[in-house]
Amino acid sequence: AMVKRNPLATAGVYRIPCSCDQVYIGTTKCSIQTRIKKPERHCRLKQPEKSAVAEHTLKQTGHEILFQDTEVLYNATIHYVRLHREATEIHKHKHNFNKKEESKNQQSLASSTENYSLQNIKAQ
Repeated sequence: AMVKRNPLATAGVYRIPCSCDQVYIGTTKCSIQTRIKKPERHCRLKQPEKSAVAEHTLKQTGHEILFQDTEVLYNATIHYVRLHREATEIHKHKHNFNKKEESKNQQSLASSTENYSLQNIKAQ
């Protein structure tokens, strides 16, 4: 019988939903299940300044972060591949609560990487 692997046990880009239908998009080089322990702790210890996830739920009443529903959007171990994919996902998920400067960085990264990729393709 095949052993079913836990998708959260890998590195990559992930999505954490909130009960309000907004989402947080993140990336990690360690396993996703390990990475989401940080914002879980920030929420539990009421530290909104530590993460966008904690800030979202602690500064508004009635918002519950659904850590148990975290999804893997893309598995990748290579740093720039993860960053590009995260930028793409932040752009795709308009209803995200990523911090604004995070989203801006990702937008410029997405467009610069797309331009770079297109130039490389044309050059070949």
